[in-house]
Amino acid sequence: MPLSLYVCDSLVSLRLYRLSLVDAEFVSLPCLKILRLKDIVFHNETTFERLVSSCPVLEELKIDVVWNDGNVYKVHSRSLKRFCFRRSSSLRFDESVPGVVVDAPLLCCLIIDDSVSESFVVTDLESNAKFDISLCFRLWRFDEAKRSIINMFLAWISRVRDMKICAHTFKLIHRYSESSPLPRFGYMSSLYVTLNASELEWFPIFLRSSPNLKSLILERSGSSHQLSRKAMERVSMSSVPECLLTSLEFVEFKAPICGLGPEMMLVWYFLKKSPTLKKLTLPLKSHSTKDDFFKKLLEIPRCSTECEIVIL
Repeated sequence: MPLSLYVCDSLVSLRLYRLSLVDAEFVSLPCLKILRLKDIVFHNETTFERLVSSCPVLEELKIDVVWNDGNVYKVHSRSLKRFCFRRSSSLRFDESVPGVVVDAPLLCCLIIDDSVSESFVVTDLESNAKFDISLCFRLWRFDEAKRSIINMFLAWISRVRDMKICAHTFKLIHRYSESSPLPRFGYMSSLYVTLNASELEWFPIFLRSSPNLKSLILERSGSSHQLSRKAMERVSMSSVPECLLTSLEFVEFKAPICGLGPEMMLVWYFLKKSPTLKKLTLPLKSHSTKDDFFKKLLEIPRCSTECEIVIL
């Protein structure tokens, strides 16, 4: 990247691809609002930090990191509203890979897809923020230091209003909860979560920490056959989370279902336990017999008299 680009009074949008950021003592980009970096190399972490902090009206930052990148990314911005960070690798790093630190008080949209970093810290953000999180914090090494990192991670996502969580991140939260209490996700009204079959039994316990949840979208990772009927029965008989009684209005299943026992037990759980439910959306597998499926639905007692069931 030429040094002349570091000083430009009229530049509004900048996209860089497979370049090396040279060190710059002075950076001035007073009009830059959009910055997108893909496969960028920089040997001095201060260079990146100075680049971002010297854009006083920057609103959107997107970073796609090369697979073997091991830099610390420190994002300090008083104006940043949208931040997307992707750093993933199919390789397992034996050495510690530094994380990401974000200090952006106006941040309202954060997308993270990072399977490598040891930590991801957001020190300030909007209370109405929307997050799409795919983090595992090197899940295969779960120790006290990792537990402390996860504790901080949960503290800042507890302020998020709209959240999407991948299966790896949800498994991480589950493991943490086995020895420490979860914080209260009091701001969260919308949740899109991908679950492994083994996490379904614990899912209602997670919902207890989300008392104001209004909208829930469930994606399945793997086959529902991995979970026994007894495990699903324990789900249905567990105590009812507060959100099911007072706030939950919309539930959508993303993965097609075919009316098997484990799947229907989860449908049964929402229909029978939630008096506030207004809409339940169920995608049906093409080979399923609709008449049999409808018959099973009609046999489920409904707690809500206003609930609409939509079959796709």
